[in-house]
Amino acid sequence: MSKPRGSFRDRHGRGLRRPLLAGKFRFGAAVTKDFNDEVERSVGYLKYHFPKRFEHLQFKVLDHGPIRSDGEVMRWACDIEAFGIVIFRLPLERLGHSKRPDAEHERLHIEYAVFEAAAALIDVDVMWLFETSERDAD
Repeated sequence: MSKPRGSFRDRHGRGLRRPLLAGKFRFGAAVTKDFNDEVERSVGYLKYHFPKRFEHLQFKVLDHGPIRSDGEVMRWACDIEAFGIVIFRLPLERLGHSKRPDAEHERLHIEYAVFEAAAALIDVDVMWLFETSERDAD
């Protein structure tokens, strides 16, 4: 009689082994969808609070962008002709920080990148977006 398929994993009476990286990483579409949802929420916030300036704002999320001639990896880009911003997911997720301890810090990091790109698009300081709301002025 042969042993069941999983029994080879029980060596020396130590019990079944688990995958080496179990639970440490999220894989596949879930990560991308969460990132895209956060970018979409941030753009929605801008459109709501600055309807005159960002009513026609377009956005796109790409995995990565070009590397500049000085070696810097771009985290976002502006397209003035199309009035749009492009957010690069992998540089934002992997570069520029040592650790973000929770999902809230990750969300704030993405939101700030969207705000930076939008501020550059309309040529204002990014802090202006945090301090102002056209909706309050109406």
